[in-house]
Amino acid sequence: MQSYNSRHAYFDKSMVKTRYFTMKKSKPNSGILDCRHYFPATLFFFIIVNFVHAQNDGNPPVPTPTIQPTPAEAIFDPKQIEEEIKTKRAVLVKELDALKQSPAINAATPTPDILENLNKQIALLQQIELTFNQQISAIQQTESLENQRKQANEELQKFKDSVPPDQASYLELDRIRDDLNTEIGRKDLIDAQIQSAQTVYEQAQKSFEEKETTRRQAKDQFDKNTDETLKPSLESLLQTALLESRAASENLHLREMELRNVRLSRTIYQTHLEWLSLRAAAYERVVVFTQSELQERLQRMDKDEFDLQSALKKATEDKKLADNKLLVVIGKVAQSSDPDRALIEEKNAREREVTALQTKVDVITLRLERMKKRVVTWQRRYAVINREVDINQIKLFEKEANDLLANFGREENLLQLRIADRQNDLINLQNNIDHSREAPPQVIRWLNEQKKQLQETINALQENITNIELNRRHQNKLLNEIKLQTTRLTVWDRLQEIMDSIGSIWNKEIYVYKEGEIERAYYVKTIFYAFFFFVAGMLLSGFLSRIIGKLLLHRLKVQEGASTTIESIVYYILLISFFLYTLRILQVPLTVFTIFGGAFAIAVGFGSQNILSNFISGLILLVERPVRVGDLVEIEGMLGRVSRMAARCTHIRTFTNVDIVVPNSSFLENKFTNWTLKDNIIRSDIKVGVGYDAPSEKVEQLLLSFAEEQPQILKFPSPVCFFMEFGDNALNFELRYWVNLAHANKLLIDSQIRHTILKRFREEGITIAYPQRDVHMDTLKPLDIRILSHEHPHEQ
Repeated sequence: MQSYNSRHAYFDKSMVKTRYFTMKKSKPNSGILDCRHYFPATLFFFIIVNFVHAQNDGNPPVPTPTIQPTPAEAIFDPKQIEEEIKTKRAVLVKELDALKQSPAINAATPTPDILENLNKQIALLQQIELTFNQQISAIQQTESLENQRKQANEELQKFKDSVPPDQASYLELDRIRDDLNTEIGRKDLIDAQIQSAQTVYEQAQKSFEEKETTRRQAKDQFDKNTDETLKPSLESLLQTALLESRAASENLHLREMELRNVRLSRTIYQTHLEWLSLRAAAYERVVVFTQSELQERLQRMDKDEFDLQSALKKATEDKKLADNKLLVVIGKVAQSSDPDRALIEEKNAREREVTALQTKVDVITLRLERMKKRVVTWQRRYAVINREVDINQIKLFEKEANDLLANFGREENLLQLRIADRQNDLINLQNNIDHSREAPPQVIRWLNEQKKQLQETINALQENITNIELNRRHQNKLLNEIKLQTTRLTVWDRLQEIMDSIGSIWNKEIYVYKEGEIERAYYVKTIFYAFFFFVAGMLLSGFLSRIIGKLLLHRLKVQEGASTTIESIVYYILLISFFLYTLRILQVPLTVFTIFGGAFAIAVGFGSQNILSNFISGLILLVERPVRVGDLVEIEGMLGRVSRMAARCTHIRTFTNVDIVVPNSSFLENKFTNWTLKDNIIRSDIKVGVGYDAPSEKVEQLLLSFAEEQPQILKFPSPVCFFMEFGDNALNFELRYWVNLAHANKLLIDSQIRHTILKRFREEGITIAYPQRDVHMDTLKPLDIRILSHEHPHEQ
């Protein structure tokens, strides 16, 4: 970084040491400039300016302060810079005095613009003088910060080189943590300060560039001017522009110093933060919280509690006195038919005094309550650090601490609202005071007393917020200790923590039933047990009912339909039993069914009438047994065997191996055929038509022999054959025989009989008749045959 003197050489030579012009008084105290002596001074000034410009290639150097990223790396001497600034300030003071005491300042002939520029130049010189003073303060602050930085670095390095302690006091660690938290909380403030200083510096740099542009424009305008009458005015304007650029340059340098200082403050902050972090980490590894330290802390809190008790006693007594004074004033107001304003304001002041004292009493009471909780917090911190509590108690401590933090947040929000309300009252009261300047002294006195009491109320509320923050920090410390201890848990402790978490959910209360003096709580485990028992009961009911059904069918030789019916009945009995026992586990009172029975019945009636109808139909089918498993039934043109009967529907398997689900109500509401209701023996009919030339008796004998030859046709009842009728085309016979569907396939037997009939009839020469029609022609007269054309399709 360049030195201050070298970087501002242009201003030292061309601005500070240059005499701007010579002024002469034309009249005492006239304030008018005499231009007769103006030109020689101006000429001398521009000779110096042009000489300096020539030394700098015709353009004055623009100061461009550079900001190093780390102030500690900047090489400069603050004391030297301070001396240079003081020297420049002394020269500036002399110039300012010379300008103020110049005879030309009160001359009578200067133009208004020249006079305006002269006054502006004086103001600019005063501004530069003020900037010099600020620069001196800033450089002194830089020197102080440099010393702090060196001290912070020495402390940090000393701690790094030192031997770690074997044992540390917990109270000392607590103090270090407080300092560390305070420093961490300052981070946003420091970042904001740097951002603000950077913004101000950039604005100053932009302003300096604008002033330099104005200066160059004024110089160009002065150099190009050929009108001697405008030269004094342009020269005055140029001098003003030079001073504005100089003031902007000094302001830029001031902002650079301020930016350096805030960055240096951040470096010190980071070093101090690292030092505190290392100390806290080192102390945490060897910290010991002894019983004596706990007692020392508790004794301090006992003393604080005693002081609060004394303050509470005094505040209570003061409130009683204030109440008495308020009663006296209220009595005076009541006795007066037209109380004056002073009495009214006195009454308001007494009321605000009572409110302020009551607020103070409430705040002290709350502080005492929080102090008791703080004592418990210290005891819990001691127990957690020394591992005198198990994981369950630690979780309890954590939950209660979080609850307290939530309460603190709600209390603080409410207090903020109350403070805002009181501040609005204070603003209104101040406006009232401002409008009552002409009021009698007694009115002003009581208005000021109201203001005082309002401020006391606000202070008490603010004190309450401060106390809440103190207690919040203690709870956060406890939570931090809990977090630190939980990170050191063993695998067994982790497993126990998981089991405890599951247990807390397991024992969570979800519903409480109250009826009179009866009170029952339902927990998660209760609902789980009931659900598990009911599901297990459903599975067990199905398993046991199937075992009973198989036992009846195979061991006791009960019919399949009967065993299926018994199996279903047993299933529903067991299911209802398990359901009732589930209600017993839940301790559901019968009054619940009384209360909700009607509503349940209505809901079932409207929403589940089809399901309920099928269910009841299933029960009727199980009792009356018009249909059984294994029966051959025909319903709505579908023929098949009943494969399964459920509560809502019946399953029928057709001979094409298609399962048809039929609602149970269909068997009661519609007609159906059960071919095997009584037994499995059914009759089959085969109709045969033979020609009129066939011997009828032989046909009958052949048909009976065919039936007798088939082994699956029952011998009893024996087959029969009937000569049914003389048909139009054939002699019709009908063969009737019986088969047992349990052991035979009716369709297959019918097919075999038909094959046999066709084969044997052909061998016997018997013709099976088929439909035929005989047409007889009347030939007594010739047929009348005509050929019709397309043009006359309707002619006969």
